[in-house]
Amino acid sequence: FKAGTVKEIIRTLLFEKLSGKSYDAERVKKWTVELANEISSKVTELKMKRYKHIVQVILGEHKGAGVKSGVRCVWDAETDGYTSEIFS
Repeated sequence: FKAGTVKEIIRTLLFEKLSGKSYDAERVKKWTVELANEISSKVTELKMKRYKHIVQVILGEHKGAGVKSGVRCVWDAETDGYTSEIFS
């Protein structure tokens, strides 16, 4: 898994799509779907054999309170990997 390459894809797309935008509750659903689809498409273009990928995008309004999120999945530390990015 090319975590560094995928992280750069995510970082670039977040910057391109969200820079200069303010949180808009009416548009967030559209933005999350578009971002997830574009990230998935770019990762697929890497043609990493024998990998399946899952893209999860969470957008929230920054009002000073923290948010923690958790995901539970079946994991093999020797073959599975992940990356994440925060944009604010």
